[in-house]
Amino acid sequence: MKARLVTLVAVTLSCASFASAAQAADPYGNWTRPSTGTQVNFYNCGGKLWG
Repeated sequence: MKARLVTLVAVTLSCASFASAAQAADPYGNWTRPSTGTQVNFYNCGGKLWG
């Protein structure tokens, strides 16, 4: 039973690390707001994020 709990915790932590890596993706590019369909292009302008 303890080994199963340890395995469950390990799987949960590895899934959480993948989720946080996905959130750290590059913010530049075209983004679409699902609720309205509004599209915004984010780009680098002098080291700053512009949209």
